[in-house]
Amino acid sequence: EMSAPFGEEMERGTLLVREESQQDALQEATSAALANPRVRAMLAAFREQGPTALSAYVNDEECSAALEALRGPAQTMARPRVLVGVTGSVAAVKVPELVAKLEAIAEVRVVATERGAWFVEKGRESGYHDATLRLERDRDEWDAWTRIGDPIRHIELKKWAQIFLVAPASADAIAKLANGLCDDLLTCVARAWDLRRKPLVVAPAMNTSMWAHPVTAAHLDTLKAWGATVLPPVSKTLACGDTGQGALAPVD
Repeated sequence: EMSAPFGEEMERGTLLVREESQQDALQEATSAALANPRVRAMLAAFREQGPTALSAYVNDEECSAALEALRGPAQTMARPRVLVGVTGSVAAVKVPELVAKLEAIAEVRVVATERGAWFVEKGRESGYHDATLRLERDRDEWDAWTRIGDPIRHIELKKWAQIFLVAPASADAIAKLANGLCDDLLTCVARAWDLRRKPLVVAPAMNTSMWAHPVTAAHLDTLKAWGATVLPPVSKTLACGDTGQGALAPVD
């Protein structure tokens, strides 16, 4: 199972999403379906005659098309869309494990800084994991745009995602987020993120000395004041050999 910090935050985010934007989408789709005379006739027949009345509508293309429009919003209500942001911490080697666990309860996409992607790839090369992840990277932003009117990748990702989980969040990434810097795809998504309506979750991972530096607490306080949730790192022996707080919150 997913660890308590990650699991609780995903549950909170899922509930928030269901209570806000996705309820609106489902209500709109439901209203559109009920505006169709064939759907209303089918429901009336069901109320009067019971389930056997539905057999007359099995091959009704108009009715089927109207009900099919409900499938997307209904599925989204059941499976929230989570964007995982991977930054330049050695803990990025754990991202495939995190993604695998999240995919059991959500639709997942992954956006990575260049350093974050480097650690994910090195994790595979060194045998830490054998997963092949589709990573959204800076070049995807530029390759997707050739002229005015083309999609802007960081805006498309911001619109798609309902929960933004930055894990691991390096000291550098946290500083950028807290100061509004947006010089790559991941931080551009964060800068465009609507913190009032959709959860932003930050899971720091860094050396103990970096974690203990006063500027780290100041940056995290800024993010929390804006509405972000911070999943504190845990204490253990780190990749550098130091022992202390700074390791990514466990995902197992």
